[in-house]
Amino acid sequence: MIRKLNAFVGSHGLSLKGTKVLIGVSGGVDSVVLLHLLQRLGANVGVAHCNFLLRGADSAADEAFVEQLAKSSSLPFYATRFNTTEIACQQKTAIQETARALRYAWFAETAKREGYTFIAVAHHGDDQHETFFINLIRGSGMGGLKGMPFRRDNIIRPLLFARRAEIEAYAGKHQLSFRNDLSNAKTDYLRNRIRHLMLPAFANLDPRAVKGLSSSISMLNQQWITYSDLVALAADKLISTVGDSILINKVELDRFGQPETILFELLKNYGFSGKVCAGIALAMNGQPGKQFFSDSHRLTIERGQLMIDPIGNHPLQKAFEIFSDTTEMTAPLNLSISMIDIRDHHAIDPSPEKAYVDADRISFPLVVRKWKKGDRFYPIGMKGSKLVSDFFVDARFSVRQKENTWLLCNSTGEIIWVMGYRPDDRFKITANTMRIMHIRLFVSLSK
Repeated sequence: MIRKLNAFVGSHGLSLKGTKVLIGVSGGVDSVVLLHLLQRLGANVGVAHCNFLLRGADSAADEAFVEQLAKSSSLPFYATRFNTTEIACQQKTAIQETARALRYAWFAETAKREGYTFIAVAHHGDDQHETFFINLIRGSGMGGLKGMPFRRDNIIRPLLFARRAEIEAYAGKHQLSFRNDLSNAKTDYLRNRIRHLMLPAFANLDPRAVKGLSSSISMLNQQWITYSDLVALAADKLISTVGDSILINKVELDRFGQPETILFELLKNYGFSGKVCAGIALAMNGQPGKQFFSDSHRLTIERGQLMIDPIGNHPLQKAFEIFSDTTEMTAPLNLSISMIDIRDHHAIDPSPEKAYVDADRISFPLVVRKWKKGDRFYPIGMKGSKLVSDFFVDARFSVRQKENTWLLCNSTGEIIWVMGYRPDDRFKITANTMRIMHIRLFVSLSK
């Protein structure tokens, strides 16, 4: 395996002998084998360990194990601890995503401070396959399907050539001790479900399946280089800036055969999903003024250009418009909108995530916004009007519920729906209703 490693690293134009390499060591078999191999290769290695405080006593035991592993070989040892759960809550990001960002930021800081040339992480071939399917499911495009590169800046992945079984066999042959993370056997995370359920089934489809997948990822990685160069050339022609605004020239964009593809690559850095980019491509030559949102940016269709601005720069940063041709929205809430002919309507679903209103009583554009002091509506099933704030008190809302409540409003300002809780009586379905607008939330706001 040491010969394979040397050949693999050499194929990427590197020789690690005598090079200062900081190795991320979790204590698991992959990182322990990586440490052992790079020592044999003659690299000048240091050991870095992150304790994410996610597994109680097991996290502490992992840290102690890695520290002893470093000391037994007289290697420099660097460790840090993160209250990952608290940070994830503050940043409103997933635990795994938060841990990854914290890990790489700390690795970079430590490597720079201590003078390491490279940071080595223990991703291997099976990780590559899992990442491919994760990104395939998420619809991430070629940028995700190309897999993880051997090198990104000063981060290297020397074990990408090896399969998990080969790594475990090496550990057994050399009698290497390592820690088992029992959470890896669970199927709580998408990666684990792919690892334990999907990949074994995939391998059984055809004897060539796994080898073919590896070859495809390798080809995509090479094709990505050419593709990225073409996108960069397109960006130079299409993008300009005015203050904090980014402008995309629609006339130039129309000259490309696949504007949706170009848009996806240009807009993903601003948080726009592939689905939203598809909607922008369809709408960009239509009515000026239409807007699309990511979590961080707003895109406005202007005459001759698309304008992208950080949401925080706009006085309407908490107001989002819905136009007559809108069928779905992804920010600030994930919802769908459909029109129903009264003849096709049979029963109203009473769940709080759904609202049914008389379509002929509304006027576009509708507005989704946060509630504010003085807002008043006519709760369906009650006589008269009520302050939204009083409605919260009567319903015993928590502070968090109040802060997270959104209103769907008519273009003339009337509240149509306290979203996820109570529609307004003025827009209810009556015996005279001919068309029904059905709005459905895909997340419960009442918890």
